[in-house]
Amino acid sequence: MNYKGLPGIEDLFREQDRLAKKLSQEELNALRRYLHRTVHAECESVIARMRYLQSAHDVNERQFQHALDTLQKDLEREQSIAGEFRRELGSLARVFQAREQRYSEQQKTMVRDLLKCREAVREATKAKDLAEAEVQNMEREVNKYKDMIVDLEDELVKHRDCDKLREDASRLGKDLLKTKLDNEKLGKALLDAEARLRVTSARKPGLQATKNPIVTGPTGFQTQMKFTPPGLAPKTGPVTFTPASPYCTSNACRARQDLEDCRLQFVKKCEEVAYLRCLLSLQKQKSKEQSPLAGRNPVVPRYQPLRSKSQNVGTPKTAMACQYTTPQPETGD
Repeated sequence: MNYKGLPGIEDLFREQDRLAKKLSQEELNALRRYLHRTVHAECESVIARMRYLQSAHDVNERQFQHALDTLQKDLEREQSIAGEFRRELGSLARVFQAREQRYSEQQKTMVRDLLKCREAVREATKAKDLAEAEVQNMEREVNKYKDMIVDLEDELVKHRDCDKLREDASRLGKDLLKTKLDNEKLGKALLDAEARLRVTSARKPGLQATKNPIVTGPTGFQTQMKFTPPGLAPKTGPVTFTPASPYCTSNACRARQDLEDCRLQFVKKCEEVAYLRCLLSLQKQKSKEQSPLAGRNPVVPRYQPLRSKSQNVGTPKTAMACQYTTPQPETGD
C-alpha cells in the first residue's frame, strides 16, 4: 500500500501472476510513473481542487485552532471574572441582606412614626376646628362690639344734639326774657302814647273823624295798614318793625307798630322754645324706653327754626305736633 493507504501497483501485478512474471521491477516502476503521470494529466483539475481544499483545510484548521485558543483564553478569563463576581456577589448579598434587615427595622420605625404623625394630625385638626370656632365666636363678638360702638356713637351724637338743644333752649330763654323786658318797656311806652293820644284827641275833636280810624289791638292796626299806601316809619327803639302808613305819623301809630313787631317776635321765640321742649321730651322718652345697646335708633333731627304758616308745607310731623302745642302770648293793650 502507498502512503495514502491505497493498494500499490505491485499488489495489482501480484494478484495477476502472469503479469507479475513477465514484468521486471524497472518495468513496473516505469509503468507506475506512466500511470502516475497519466492520472495527473487526466485529474489535474481534481488534484488542484484537492490541493486547494487541502490548503484551505489547513488554513481553516489553523484559524479554528487560533479561535479555539482565543475562546479558551476568553473562557478562562470569563471564568476568573465569574469567580470574582461570585465572590463579589456573595459579599454584596451579605451587604444587601444586612441592608434589608436595617431597612426593615427602619421601615418599622417609620411606620410607627407615621402612625404617631397621623394621630398628631388628627389632634391638630381637632385643635384647628376648635380654633376656627373660637375665631368665629370672636368675630361675632367683634361685630357685636362694632355694632355697640356704632350704637354708642349714635347715642353720643344724640347726646350732643341734646346738649346743643339745651344750649339753644337756654339761649332762646334768655332771648325770650329779653324780649319780655323789651315788650314790657314798649307796653309802658304804648300806654303813655295812648294817654297822650287821648289828651290830644280831647283837644282836637276832628282827629277822630279820619278816613282810617285807629282801632285798639293788632287786628285793627293790620286792617288799617291794608288801606294805606306802604311806607317807612322812623324807628323808636332797637326793635325792627314793618312798613307803616305815611298818613299815620303820630307817636301812637309808631308805638302800635313797635308793639306789633314785638308781639310777632315774641310769638316766634315762643314757637322755637316750644319746639325745642317738644324735641327734648321726645328724646327723653326714647332714652327711657330703649336701651343704648338694643339696636340702632333713629337719629333725632337737628334743630331748625320754625317757618311761618305759609311755609309749613313738608314740615315733619314731630315739628308740626310741637308747633301746634305752642303757648299763645297774652294780648294786652
